[in-house]
Amino acid sequence: MVFLNGVGVRGKRSNHLELNQPSSRSKEGISKHNINISGFRGLLSLQGRVKNIIIFIADSLRYDYYPKELEDYGLVVKCIAQSIFTPVSLASIVTGLNPPRHMIKDFSDPIPSTIPTIFDLPVNVSFWDHPHDPLYKVLRRPPRIPLEKLKEPFIYVERTDETHVPYDPYYKNRPEGYKKYVRIVRRNKSKLISDYTRAIERAFNIFLDRLHILKRRGILNRTLAIFLSDHGEILAEYGGLLFHNFPPCPETVYVPLAMIHPDVERGLVKNVVVRHVDVFPTIIRMLGLKLPIFTEGLSIIDILSKNIEVYGFNWYRRSRFKITILVYGIKMAME
Repeated sequence: MVFLNGVGVRGKRSNHLELNQPSSRSKEGISKHNINISGFRGLLSLQGRVKNIIIFIADSLRYDYYPKELEDYGLVVKCIAQSIFTPVSLASIVTGLNPPRHMIKDFSDPIPSTIPTIFDLPVNVSFWDHPHDPLYKVLRRPPRIPLEKLKEPFIYVERTDETHVPYDPYYKNRPEGYKKYVRIVRRNKSKLISDYTRAIERAFNIFLDRLHILKRRGILNRTLAIFLSDHGEILAEYGGLLFHNFPPCPETVYVPLAMIHPDVERGLVKNVVVRHVDVFPTIIRMLGLKLPIFTEGLSIIDILSKNIEVYGFNWYRRSRFKITILVYGIKMAME
C-alpha cells in the first residue's frame, strides 16, 4: 500500500531509487518528518556545487495529496502557487515574477522578450512537454531536448498532465472524453478520488524515472531536482465543485515543492512556506551565478535556513458573460 497523505493506493513501487544517503535522523537531530530549522546543512552545502537543475511539474497536484515517498528523497515544503491557471503559474515559476509583472493571462500570451526567464540563463536548457502544447508559446519556445541527450550544465523543465483531469487515462485525448469523464465523477466521488491518487502514482513514477536517468548518466550528485505543481485541485469540496477553474482556495493554491539531492536532508519541513516566485532565485543561487536579474522571490535556501516568513500572491482572471473578474489572494507563510 502506497500512502498519499493518508490516501492509500494499492501497488508496489517498481522503480524506487536509492540516493545513497544515510537516514535523515542524524546526529544533528533532524527528524525525517519534521526537520528543524537548524538542520539544512546539506542544502546549504550545495550552493555553487551543482551543475544541473531539473524542475518536474505535476499538473494539478494539491498539497495534501503529495506522494509521501517524496519525504524519502528530499525536503518537502508547502508552496503557494501564484495562480490556479497553468500559463500564469508557469510564467511565475520561470521568471520569478508575480502575474501583474510578467503580464501572462492566457495560453495566447508569450512572456515579454524584455523579461529574463530560466531558459535565458547561461546553461543548456530544455522544456519537455507535448510538442504541440500551447505552453511552448507562453515560454517563448525554448528547446525541446530529452533529458538523456541534454549536455551539462543544464536546466531541464518538464510538465506532466497525468494528474490533470481526466485522471483516468482511458478518457484522455478522446473525443468528448473530458465531458464524459466529468459526468461520471460528478456522480461517483470514490472513483474521482481513486483516479486522482492513481494519477499521482503515475506522475511520481515518471519523476523517479528521470532520477534514474541521472543516475545512469552518472550525474545524480551534480544535479538538484525540484518537484512541484503549477496549482492544486478541488475534489468535490465546497458543495461539489470540481477541478481548478474557480475559486482560489487552500485546495487550489497550496502545492508541494520538494528539493532532492543525495546530500539534502529528507523529510517534511513544517511551519515554513515558499512560493513559485522563489524557484528562479533559488536556481541562480544553486548554480553559483551572479546575475543582475530582478525577481520578486527569495532563495528558498534563505527562507528555510533563516526561517523567513513570506507572503504569497495568487492571481486569477475569470471571464463570464462578458464580465471580467480579477481575483487576488494573499496567503500567509505560517498559516
